[in-house]
Amino acid sequence: MNTSNLPTQYRTERIKKALEKLWCDNLQTACASDDDNYFICGGDSLKAIRLLSAIDREFSVRLNYTDIYEYPTFFELLSHIEAVIAANRGQEEAV
Repeated sequence: MNTSNLPTQYRTERIKKALEKLWCDNLQTACASDDDNYFICGGDSLKAIRLLSAIDREFSVRLNYTDIYEYPTFFELLSHIEAVIAANRGQEEAV
């Protein structure tokens, strides 16, 4: 998903909706709320690897395996992904 040319608010909403789909598919739940903790909702190490792989495919963002432990809630993970996307965009613009 290339969101670099979208206005910030729209880009954030697109990222949130896409992450929610990945999260819910991975955990086999109907929806995600900001406070949902990945591991309390049924996530485990194998599912985490699958989720991180899906995030990489969807957003072209390679997260570290430990990121899911450092940012375990939906909102924390979303914020981290947005920060990584913004940092990557900044690096691309600098080149």
